[in-house]
Amino acid sequence: PQPPAASAQKPVSNTPVQQPAATDEEAAKNAAFAHAGISATDAGSIQCELDEDDGHWVYEVEFRTGGVEYDYEIDASTGTVVKAEQDR
Repeated sequence: PQPPAASAQKPVSNTPVQQPAATDEEAAKNAAFAHAGISATDAGSIQCELDEDDGHWVYEVEFRTGGVEYDYEIDASTGTVVKAEQDR
């Protein structure tokens, strides 16, 4: 009997590949604002960036309003809130 043919394996790259996001930056910010119960015009010092977190792409959204700092993670593929924190 002949041994099974060796399958050709592609080299594995450790470079993260940018995954297309179903949710864009504006939608991520709006999801965070809605969760916080504020409007975009009430938020100040808004920061938003796409980041990989344990193999999942999330938007990290941070903003301040009324003396409270909000920190959110929004799932980039679904637009759902993954993490929500407030710091007074």
